[in-house]
Amino acid sequence: MISRYKMINKFLFFAKIIGRLSSKIFDNLRRQAAAVKIQKNARRLHSRKSYKNLHVAALVVQTGLRAMAAHKQFRFRKQTKAATTIQVYISVGIYIGQLI
Repeated sequence: MISRYKMINKFLFFAKIIGRLSSKIFDNLRRQAAAVKIQKNARRLHSRKSYKNLHVAALVVQTGLRAMAAHKQFRFRKQTKAATTIQVYISVGIYIGQLI
C-alpha cells in the first residue's frame, strides 16, 4: 500500500510536470500569436508599398495622357485660328475684289 506521503509526492510531481507543460504550451501559443502579428504587419506594409507604387504609376500615365490631350487640343485650336484668319483674309480680298 502506498503511503499518503508518496501519493502527495507523486501528485505534486505530476502537477509540476503539468505546470511546466502548460507553461510551455502557453509560451508557444504566445510566440505563435506574435509571429502572426509580425507576418500580418509585414504583409500589410508590402501590400501598402505595392499599392502606392501602382497608384504613382497610374498618376504618371494619367498625367501623360492629359498632357497629350491638352497638346492636341492646343494644336487644333491653333490650326483652327489660323484657318479662320486665312478665310477672313480670303473673303475680305474677294469682297474687296468685287468692289473694285
